[in-house]
Amino acid sequence: MSIRLLQVLGGVLLGLVLTALWFAFAGTPDPRVPPADADLVGGLAPEPFDVPVLVGIDASGDSVSTEQWRGRVTAVFFGYTSCPDICPLTLARVGRYQAELPPEIRDRLTVLFVSVDPARDTPERLRGYTAGLPGDIRAMTAEDIRAQVGGWGIRVTDGEPFGDGSYLVDHTARVFVLDVEGRVVGTLPPLPSSDQIASLLDMLLAR
Repeated sequence: MSIRLLQVLGGVLLGLVLTALWFAFAGTPDPRVPPADADLVGGLAPEPFDVPVLVGIDASGDSVSTEQWRGRVTAVFFGYTSCPDICPLTLARVGRYQAELPPEIRDRLTVLFVSVDPARDTPERLRGYTAGLPGDIRAMTAEDIRAQVGGWGIRVTDGEPFGDGSYLVDHTARVFVLDVEGRVVGTLPPLPSSDQIASLLDMLLAR
């Protein structure tokens, strides 16, 4: 066997070994994670995709489901009321966009806040939180909300408690934008600018 052939075979074998090691340590992509999980910038998704319907209770304590907003464009943000910055600022920016729409267009947009901290975010707390934000922001949560949002590609982890027992929650903070059929058609990044919000939502609302 020639030296050249041995070199080629050795290179192929090394490539196979490295590939096997990569899969062993990195793993294969989870097919359950929506494409938007890799979207860090925001904008339209390459193709609309389905996400699981979320069920729980709203800020009045009544049963609620994301399915009830089919027929409207829906901007969904996952967070928690004790969040010190990204949650209230992101919701305020999207809520302000909604509040400034003409009434006939405003009725075609729902802004939904989904709390991933059900232990602290009671309906009463959700009600007071959204009342302090611009726009007509709906809110919901559920005891098993963290299991439900996994199907959206949302990651949620509690931080170490502080001395007073409070804690921060590390979570995926983008805004998912659903079309009238309940499919994700795009995302907004955390703390989106007014131009980013308008460029995506104006198009979906046919402004």
